[in-house]
Amino acid sequence: MSWVAKECLSPPASNSGDIVREISYKLNGPFPNIPKGLVGIESRLKNIFELLEPKSDDIRVIGICGMGGIGKTTIAEIVLNNLRHSYEGSCFLANVRAVCGKNNGAVASQQKLLSEVLKDTSLTIPSILE
Repeated sequence: MSWVAKECLSPPASNSGDIVREISYKLNGPFPNIPKGLVGIESRLKNIFELLEPKSDDIRVIGICGMGGIGKTTIAEIVLNNLRHSYEGSCFLANVRAVCGKNNGAVASQQKLLSEVLKDTSLTIPSILE
């Protein structure tokens, strides 16, 4: 496959991050990698990827809710794994309710989030209020 980048990029792609995101989106297509064997998840993922289209400069937040066992965590992991390359930092916090319910769980979750997003493992968070 070969093509000239300037013919594929839309005019707003001004900095290198925008260019990388747009080329990646064009190469991967609108429907990124999805693990095989998942039933009934493709249409939900397609809707989420359309809402999170990387060409947008808007801030987007999506809530995934529903009964236990219907694939919320699986969907969130697939979305993150397909889009994390488009951002400077990312983090996946699983089982937040269970983890935060344990002793110092909220502090541990906060530390993991900040350490992974900021790529700084030396961060120390003494309490949830800090």
